[in-house]
Amino acid sequence: MKKLIFSIISALIMTVMVVSPGAFAAGEESQNSDVFSANQGIAISDPESVGVTYRTHIQNSGWENSWAADGNPAGTEGQSLRLEGIEIKLAGDNLPAGAHIEYRTHIQNSGWENAWTSEGNIAGTVGQSLRLEAIQIRLVDMPGYSVEYRTHIQNRGWETDWASDGESAGTEGQSLRLEAIEIRMVRVVPAPDGLTAKAASHGISLSWNGVEGADSYTVDQATSIDGDYTEAVTGITATNYTVPNLADGKRYFYKVKATDEGINSQLSEAATAIASVDDQGNVLLGNRLLISNQSTDFENTQSIGSLVPSAAVMETGAQQQSADFVDATVPFEPAVGQKPIDPVTAPNLLASAVDEQDSTQDFHTWNYETGGNDLTNARLAYIGTHSEIWVETDTPDNIMMVITDEEARQLGEEFDNNIYPLVRENFYTESDVNGDGRVAILCYNIVQELNSVDPTIGGYFSAEDLYDTEFSNKREMFYLDTLPTMGVGDSNPDFTIVYGLLAHEFQHMVNYNCNVIVEGNEQGLWLNEALSEAAGYMYEVSSDLGDETVHANRIMEYNESEAVRNGKSLFYWDNSDMIPNYALSFLFSQYLRTQADAALGSGQKVKVFHEILADPGNDYESVENFIQKHIDPGMTLGEFITNFRAAMVLKADSGYFGFNGEAFFDAISTPLYTGGTTGLRGGGAIVTTIDSPFTVPADKGSDVSYLGIFR
Repeated sequence: MKKLIFSIISALIMTVMVVSPGAFAAGEESQNSDVFSANQGIAISDPESVGVTYRTHIQNSGWENSWAADGNPAGTEGQSLRLEGIEIKLAGDNLPAGAHIEYRTHIQNSGWENAWTSEGNIAGTVGQSLRLEAIQIRLVDMPGYSVEYRTHIQNRGWETDWASDGESAGTEGQSLRLEAIEIRMVRVVPAPDGLTAKAASHGISLSWNGVEGADSYTVDQATSIDGDYTEAVTGITATNYTVPNLADGKRYFYKVKATDEGINSQLSEAATAIASVDDQGNVLLGNRLLISNQSTDFENTQSIGSLVPSAAVMETGAQQQSADFVDATVPFEPAVGQKPIDPVTAPNLLASAVDEQDSTQDFHTWNYETGGNDLTNARLAYIGTHSEIWVETDTPDNIMMVITDEEARQLGEEFDNNIYPLVRENFYTESDVNGDGRVAILCYNIVQELNSVDPTIGGYFSAEDLYDTEFSNKREMFYLDTLPTMGVGDSNPDFTIVYGLLAHEFQHMVNYNCNVIVEGNEQGLWLNEALSEAAGYMYEVSSDLGDETVHANRIMEYNESEAVRNGKSLFYWDNSDMIPNYALSFLFSQYLRTQADAALGSGQKVKVFHEILADPGNDYESVENFIQKHIDPGMTLGEFITNFRAAMVLKADSGYFGFNGEAFFDAISTPLYTGGTTGLRGGGAIVTTIDSPFTVPADKGSDVSYLGIFR
């Protein structure tokens, strides 16, 4: 009998030992609260771990007996029972001092609780039959961890996305009860901070602050700040890295993330730089230094600041003689209020209404030796659709330049069929003061000083011909030089260069019509010449004349110019040294065109030069308006000019620091400045060599900009 009683007592004791303590009293804590979900790999029994435990007050049931942990559900599913209250607390033997968890609930009829509850205290209500509708949970003084949570909502089920760190889970204003909740602790690796990016040779150098405990870092790269970031390199164990083999002159954006025991941080804040071009801060990297005065005030200079002379040498060989044909300006300023001839209201002022073949006439021409007017007799050798070709009947000193009627016809037809439509379509239309719809082209020996120093004047356009003045020819008219421009003696003339000159001069004519006659404000000479250079080059390209052209010479002239080396201004036109002006104006016109092509894409319908001409802003404003409309809305003309100068150093295949990959401009080689401190006119720039890092001088002018370039 004693043995039987002992056996029964032993069995009862064993039964009690395997029953959960929660079976004895509702509301009592589970002794198993230190057990977490296996998918987190964390257990409170591990002194290095942390976790979260929680339980809910359920409609009709009261407080749950057991505490859920780390992502396991608390509450009910499929029973239509509301949650009325909740208790949450951190768990673990190695919590940071002061660490705790806070939470508050959105209660039926009451809304959000004003105060946050913490560490096992009750949020919500008990005994009031009020549903919980939403919850917010956050950690305090828990670096390296995040709390995530999601709820089971009436009629909807489990939320797909987890809320975190104070965000709301559940609903507001929809009268939907919470029925269950899952909460989990997630170890967080902090994102690296302090990321910086600087230009490197064909690359970009990155550095950042290290993250404690991180095993490695990954660099992500994009080509716009909000673009798609893709991995550029992984497994970096240092806190710096130089991204190699990047496109020169192209801007890149970077973010970095840290990895600690297989856990990745969020990406850092973005940093950006331009491959091979350093435009950041006052300490610049590179082996070339571009100094540019971004002001449009070309009458005054600004100091570049303290600069030690460079030991650089010219990057090109000895200067070669080029075919330096230029046009010239005939001095004329209409009287105040004077208007061009109107063929309707003043027909008596016009030349003969109909010019006849082989008729002769005296024309007022400009003598560049005396600075005055001559009379030149010429014969009408060809009448075309849009042109009349007049040929001088004699030349000074009895030097004859023979142009036959057949050659005159070729010249006239080239103008009518190719030059005339090209300029009208891409620039503007001409005036027609005599109402005949044609442009007179006088081929004669322009009187000028011919020597080995000054360039040859190949032709000109005189605005005076459009007005009723003493020396006006009262018609639209060009003047083209025969000797030496077309050839020498009675040999067959070479019209190749004359065709480009005609396009150049025709732009001057339509420019005058647009800006002076129509808009009433003459365009700056720098821009007027840039557009005429563009017209000549456009003709050369369309005619496939090859590299032996005026504009191939313009590049050579730029490469070998002492004026360019010493800071020649794009805006300041120096009549005593015009060749560098022509070179700069030509190259600027093509930089503007290629940048527009790059921004607008192939097949773009915008006529770059026509739009600039037609812009009522005229001069600088018209160019800046175009830049901001089509290329970069935040870029000023001064910044664009600096980029233009840098493009002639770097010659990148794409981006702001090149000519959109057009091989013609690869021949540019900017001469290097070797002097010390100097002043630059607005629109002027110099390039010199440096040993980086270079500190930008504090005593530079306010509009003077510095760029470091790897070349």
